[in-house]
Amino acid sequence: MLTVDRIGKSFGGVRALHEISFTVPEGSIFGIMGANGAGKTTLFATIAGNLAPSAGEVRLRDLRLTGLPPHRIAGAGVARTFQIVRPFRGLSVRENVATGLRFGARNRAGAAAMDAAGILGLTGLEPVADRPAGALTLAQQKRLEVARALATGPQLLLLDEVMAGLTPAEVKEMIAMVRSIRSDMGVTVMIIEHVMGALMALSDHVVVLDHGETIAAGPPADVADDPAVQTAYLGRRR
Repeated sequence: MLTVDRIGKSFGGVRALHEISFTVPEGSIFGIMGANGAGKTTLFATIAGNLAPSAGEVRLRDLRLTGLPPHRIAGAGVARTFQIVRPFRGLSVRENVATGLRFGARNRAGAAAMDAAGILGLTGLEPVADRPAGALTLAQQKRLEVARALATGPQLLLLDEVMAGLTPAEVKEMIAMVRSIRSDMGVTVMIIEHVMGALMALSDHVVVLDHGETIAAGPPADVADDPAVQTAYLGRRR
């Protein structure tokens, strides 16, 4: 589905990413793990076109995404959410989803298109569909962020910390929702998450970043046992 080939990104003299390479299989849930400042969101931004990489390229199947603006990448079938939710607060939940229905890849053959009612049902927002988005709880706003992205009809969905700030019960519900997005819509998912139990439970494969470099990659259980990963998260034993 996606190929990331030796991506690098620098901001002046600060190197945020260095030669990041991996492939994301179609139909998978692919986890990106790392401490704060590891480069995870910068990586998502280079995939989605919000940032231009300093080196390397990104391909969606045979289409080179590198150099395309975000709206063209969305039209090709890549949607992303953001850490800080920013719904159209004065519009209803249903109207927020309707904005997504007007953009993205919905008109492409094979797009994972679903009408507003289906998206609201999948994301658990149907009971609050006519409520102003600004009146939602944090958990509901996180779901709305996902719903708006799904409304564009993506093949690949990038989820950036959709579980941050949620209660354990809300995290459990979000895990179930992400699994449904993969199984019911056939959407491939990449997910950044600091809730490690959730990331490990969801992901088929995990890549771990540390200071902009890949330090581990593989099945979740193998990554969790990797000494380099444990050092990056827990520090060196003295």
